[in-house]
This record gives sequence, structure tokens and C-alpha cells, in this order.
Amino acid sequence: IINLGATIYIRNTIFLDIEAYGLRIEENGMARVWGSNFTNCLQDAVSVDSSIVSLELVNFEICGSSVVSDLSTIYLKRTVFTSIANPAIEVSSSSVWITDSNGFNVDGPYLHIKPNTGISTVDLLNTTMNEIIIEDGSIVREKYRFDVHVLKNDGEPAHLADVEIQGSDGKVQGQGLTDERGWIIDMELVKMVHNDTGSYSLDPHELSVLYE
Repeated sequence: IINLGATIYIRNTIFLDIEAYGLRIEENGMARVWGSNFTNCLQDAVSVDSSIVSLELVNFEICGSSVVSDLSTIYLKRTVFTSIANPAIEVSSSSVWITDSNGFNVDGPYLHIKPNTGISTVDLLNTTMNEIIIEDGSIVREKYRFDVHVLKNDGEPAHLADVEIQGSDGKVQGQGLTDERGWIIDMELVKMVHNDTGSYSLDPHELSVLYE
């Protein structure tokens, strides 16, 4: 499927034994793919250029690369990569969010960020990649979720308490307001940062609460 500048929705579809690209999105196109499989794609399963693509509950198996992105915005959620010959995800000058995803038997790096006209930013939420290659000034942030419960001095829930968490770099890496029960559920916190000079843990984190 080749999409040039249009918007397409793909649901519960099997891409099987594809000699070229399974899905190619170009020229400010948009695509949302849900509950689909890409199996035995000889080249890149999904190729994106200057476009926006969302992939959820998508499985990639026995492909060249799963997703290749240039100058694009990519959202991957609950995605599985299995037996991928090249980098599972290859990006340049792109913004990428990867959530609740896993990879198995990936021959190349899980994520390869290549240089281009601009840097890339990649956020990994509850997603672990064993090997990441970054060739330019791009940044990868590993995040995880956790819950916060704030109580007042009298033991009652603190509604709308402002919770802020700083990493070891002194920067705010997570922030949110409590609900009427005093909870923040699934608060996102940056745990580690990767760039072209190395990988850096932001532990230990410091939590502060402002409540009036």
C-alpha cells in the first residue's frame, strides 16, 4: 500500500510475503494501523517520509526493518517485533513515541537513529531496547509508570496536590496533580537518557509535593 498525502485507516489486516514495502506513507500523509500483522516483508514493513503514522497492536515478524521513518512523527503502542533482520526501528529527523512494546530475536539494533537535516527525539515508555545506536545529537528517553498517593496531615486525601519529581540532573522528569482521592495513576517518569555520547541514569530521583 502506498499513500501519498492522504489519510488512511487500516484495521485487522495481514500483510504477508511482501517483496517490497508493506506500507509506505509519503508527502504529508497520515495512517492509523490497528490490530494488524506484517509477516515476511523482504524490505521495510512500514516506510514513512514526511508523514504521521500511528501503529497499535501491530506485530512485525521476519522483516527487513519494521519501521523506517524520515522527517516524520511515529506512534507505536503495544507493538511486537520478532525475528527482524535489520534494525527494528530506523529513524532520522523524526519524533517517535513507543509504548508497551517488545522485541525478540532482532539481529540488528532495536533502534538506529541516523543523521539527517535535524535531530530525532524518541520516548520509550515501558519499553526496553537492548541495543540503541545514535549517530547524531538526537536523544532517547526511557520512561516508566508509577503511582503516587498524597495524604494530608489528618490522613485525608490531598486533592490537586502538585507532585514534582527531579532527576539527578536537577531537571523535572515527572509532574502531575492528584485526583480527588489523592492519587496520580500511571505518572510517567524519565529514568534514563541516551545520546551520541552514551547512556545516563537519572537515579536517584527527588520527589516534592506542593499543597495549599
